Amino acid sequence: MLGLICSSSPHRDESLLSFLCRLANLNSLDASEVLNLFWGASDDVVKASAFLKNSPKSWHRELQELRVPVTRSARLLNFRKHKYCPLCLTGMKYWRSEWHLMLGSVCVEHQIHLLDQCVHCRAKVSLNSITNCSCMQCNQSLAFEGLNNLTKGSADEIWFAKLLRRKLNGFSDSSSSIWELKLDDFHEVALRFGFRAAQIEHGGLYLKNAGSLSLAAMVSRYAAAAMRSWPDGFHELLKQIMLKRKAKEHWKISHAFGPIYRDIYIELADPQFDFVRRAFEQFIHENWSGPLAFRNKNLDVGVIQNHRWAPVSDVARKVGVDPSLLIRMADAGEIPSNSLSHASGRVERLVDRLHVEQMAKSLINLQTLNQVSETLAISELRVRQLIKAGLLVAVGGTPKSGECWWFSFDSLAQLTAVQIKPEENESKELFSLKSFTQFVGNSQEFVSLIRAVHAQQIHVSTIAGASVLEMGFWQFEREEIDLWIKQHRLNAKNELSVIEAASILGVKQEVAYALVRLGLLRCETKLVGRRATQWISLSELKRFQKHYCFGSELAQIFQTSPRHLPSILMAEGIFPAAAPTLPDAYCRQYVWQRSAKLKLFLAMKKISIRV
Repeated sequence: MLGLICSSSPHRDESLLSFLCRLANLNSLDASEVLNLFWGASDDVVKASAFLKNSPKSWHRELQELRVPVTRSARLLNFRKHKYCPLCLTGMKYWRSEWHLMLGSVCVEHQIHLLDQCVHCRAKVSLNSITNCSCMQCNQSLAFEGLNNLTKGSADEIWFAKLLRRKLNGFSDSSSSIWELKLDDFHEVALRFGFRAAQIEHGGLYLKNAGSLSLAAMVSRYAAAAMRSWPDGFHELLKQIMLKRKAKEHWKISHAFGPIYRDIYIELADPQFDFVRRAFEQFIHENWSGPLAFRNKNLDVGVIQNHRWAPVSDVARKVGVDPSLLIRMADAGEIPSNSLSHASGRVERLVDRLHVEQMAKSLINLQTLNQVSETLAISELRVRQLIKAGLLVAVGGTPKSGECWWFSFDSLAQLTAVQIKPEENESKELFSLKSFTQFVGNSQEFVSLIRAVHAQQIHVSTIAGASVLEMGFWQFEREEIDLWIKQHRLNAKNELSVIEAASILGVKQEVAYALVRLGLLRCETKLVGRRATQWISLSELKRFQKHYCFGSELAQIFQTSPRHLPSILMAEGIFPAAAPTLPDAYCRQYVWQRSAKLKLFLAMKKISIRV
């Protein structure tokens, strides 16, 4: 065997280089001497050597690399820089084939990171170190069991190392899947993915120290993250590249993805890498929000034809709507959009074609302002009031001068989605929404009425045969609407005149002025021109109603006449705050304080008084 006296048999997972170094040790030779014999022998002699007959499957590949090394720096096998697992060497003292893989960085057996230097003196591992598994600098053994000084590999790194060893042992076929790629093809994909994930831009991958352990660890870590959960990890890698390269500044695929785009379509052009292109085109279909032109010969024609993003004019023509409407919808954020700036300075608007096509039916059936007025059976002025209040939302927002208002059926249905009161047999005075202008003329009360209907504060019915969309034919009870208007106007005002306060209290004006004069109803005097006017705040009016009541209210509670009520109360020691019989507190009506004594008397009579 190569003219050597002593021979041996290789271990199941031993590398060819390790075996040659062991032969040198058995024959008391230097490792370089045996290697020179190995390199100097003819191919026929080497192939006829006994040690190749029962050799591991990986030796055929190692034999080629040792005798005729490839010139590429990012090669599959690296016999110039030596990595090892110190825990493996504590058992069987030989070098494993997987340690020579360029992207190998983790021991599968012990799940720790490989080393490329002596654990004692930090010297680099040399060729002669493989011969006796010891450091040539300090003569210490490379075998080491001090786990505290060793680092555990991550889940991605361990997964990657296991897959590398599986492929090194020949467990693969010609299927075009990331899991079943042959070792050379898997190495090529992993190398390029790892380099691109690390933002290494060199297209040819000719790098200094390409076989170093630090580079192998970095590339394998990034590659494993991209390949382990295929294609999600690969898609995440593409997203990071797009973000780093600021794809939206160019909207050109070659600029957005850089070297990995060339990797996918040029360097990995063989059929076994078709699955990479499919995953890339899937990512383009789902995430690329820029345009795609048919002059891009790399992408599949179907990907370009079915691309989601297209110019507004193309999408509008296909759907059958006005392009200005799509632009307005894009400006309002109602449909996804992007802008493409050309070298000439022209800015082209792009919209999501699929999103618009899903809305096609509703867009074709949009109604103008005049049509909405007819559908709702109200005037255009009332429609504009509803728009201003936000109760009716226009598609595309407010139009520019010369453009139309557009409304969808959904917005009309949402506006008129009210609970219709069933018809009752008893006859009540009703009036429609159209005649509401008889009571109010401003838009605020009209809008407030619609909000009250939505909140079910006011009951509404419809004229027989009218659709619920025809809100102009909604009907209201006269008594209920009068009460609502009164309360609404009260809540809307912060200050009331004495006459308005009298109306709300249900008394004559003279009584209200007497309450003001006596200080029971406080007011504020203001000058309006040259005339002094008295104003009562809404909070003050509510305070008076809370602490005082009129004799007519108590007489109704006692079910007696207002004339007999004073004698009943004064017999119990309850005296009025103002009365026609009090010279110092004169008032045309009896006014009683809601005192604790009055409440106690009513409680004894089992009568409750509203506070």
